[in-house]
Amino acid sequence: MNKLFVLKVRSKIVLVQFRWALLGIIILIILGTITMISFYSKDWDENYHGTLWDAISGTIELLIGQTIFNFPVDSETGNINEVIIRILFFTFPILGQVFIVYAIFEVAFTLFQYQERQELWFLALSKNMKSHTIIIGIGHVGSRIIDEMDKRGDLNLIGITKEKSYALHDEFTQKYSKKGVPFIFGDGTQNHILKEANIKQAKTLLAVTHDDMTNYKIALRSKKLNPSIRTVLRIFDTEFAERIKLLPEVDETVSTSKVSSANFIAKAQMDGIIATLKTEVSLLEKTEEDIFRPMVLAKVKIRNLSILGDNKEADDVLDLEKTANATILAVNGNFHVKEGYPIKLGDELMILGDIREIHKIRSELEKIDYSE
Repeated sequence: MNKLFVLKVRSKIVLVQFRWALLGIIILIILGTITMISFYSKDWDENYHGTLWDAISGTIELLIGQTIFNFPVDSETGNINEVIIRILFFTFPILGQVFIVYAIFEVAFTLFQYQERQELWFLALSKNMKSHTIIIGIGHVGSRIIDEMDKRGDLNLIGITKEKSYALHDEFTQKYSKKGVPFIFGDGTQNHILKEANIKQAKTLLAVTHDDMTNYKIALRSKKLNPSIRTVLRIFDTEFAERIKLLPEVDETVSTSKVSSANFIAKAQMDGIIATLKTEVSLLEKTEEDIFRPMVLAKVKIRNLSILGDNKEADDVLDLEKTANATILAVNGNFHVKEGYPIKLGDELMILGDIREIHKIRSELEKIDYSE
C-alpha cells in the first residue's frame, strides 16, 4: 500500500484526536486578541502599539505562561479596562497550559499507542480506501492470496475475519498491518461489517471462507450494497458452483480442488480467465518481487481492430502478437493458427500471456477499460 496514503490517514487520525484541543486554543487566541485590542492601554507599555499583531503575539505569550507586555499598573480610578486585562493575565496562562498539555497527551497517545487501538486505526484506513479488494476469510487460502498480492506490489486490500482475539496477535496479521493493510473483525455476511470495509467504494470482493453458503450470502449482501463490485467465491461443492455461476450476484467461482492464489487474483481482476499458471523466470532475471511471472489463458472477443496506432487496423495474428506481446493460441476454436492467420471483428481469441499484457490487449480489442 502507498506509504503516503497511510501517512495521510494517520495524520487524519491525529487531527481527529487533536481537534478539541486545537479548537480550544484557537478560540482562546481569538478572545484574547479581541480583549487586548479593546481594553489594553498603550500607556501601560510603551512597546504596545495597539496593532493586531501586538494583540495576537501578546495573547499567545500569555497562553504559554509568558508576558511581553506589562501588567496593568494600579490607578486611583480602578477602571473596568484594568479589571478585564488583569483577569486575562491571570486566567489565560492556566487555560493555555491545560489545552496544550491535553493536546500533547492526545497526539502522543495516538502516535505511540495506536497498536493498542488497532481497530480504530483499521477502521480509519478502511474508510479512506477506494477501488480496493476485500478478502473475507483470512485462513489458508485468504493468507496465500494476500501474500501473492504483496508479491505483485498490490496491497490495496482489506481483510475480514471472525477470529479477532487470534488475529490481533497473529504474526501474519501484524506483518501486513505494519504494511498498512487494515483488518476488520466480524461476520462478513453482516451489512455493517461490509460497510466498515467501505464496500461501496470497493472494486472486488473475494469470499474464501470454509462454508459455501456463507460465501454465497456474502456475495448477495455485497451486490446489494455495491451492484458494480466483482465477486469471486471459493466453493467446495462443484455442482453448487455451477449453479450459482448463473446468478447475477456471482461473477466467478473457484473450486477448492483447483485453488490457486494466482487463479483467485486473475479472476478477481476480469472475467474470461480460463486458467492461470506460473512460468519460471531465469534466476538472472530475478526481481525483488518474485522469481515467478503469473500467466493467464483468457478468451477475448474482437470488437475493435484499430490498435496499431494512427488508427491502423490489425489484419492477422502476427499483428496482434506484436502489439500484445502475447501468444494467440486459437481463433474461433481453431488451434491451428499461423502468423498470417486472418482476423476480423467478432472473432473470439484464446490468448496466453502475462496478466498485465492480457489486460492491455483486451481493453483495446473489446474497448473495455479493465485497469480502473
